[in-house]
Amino acid sequence: ESSLLHGIVLPLVAILPLWMRFLQTLRQAYDTGKRWPYLGNAFKYLTAGLVVLYGMTHAAGERGTWWIISFTAATLYQIVWDSRID
Repeated sequence: ESSLLHGIVLPLVAILPLWMRFLQTLRQAYDTGKRWPYLGNAFKYLTAGLVVLYGMTHAAGERGTWWIISFTAATLYQIVWDSRID
């Protein structure tokens, strides 16, 4: 296993699109002067990115109850957001 691949490349490939979308939605909120729905959408990408980042930096045995709760909450938020708002 390559530490470059697993330590840098894969985390960047997983996080970078979420980060870019997060920044785009913040920019939309700024440009339009409207908080809703842009900040709600930004929150969706932020929570997804944080859960992915934590999951990639901690081994499966190190992920505790809070990670499972965060993962479940972020996933449910994304499902509800995408089905109701987007």
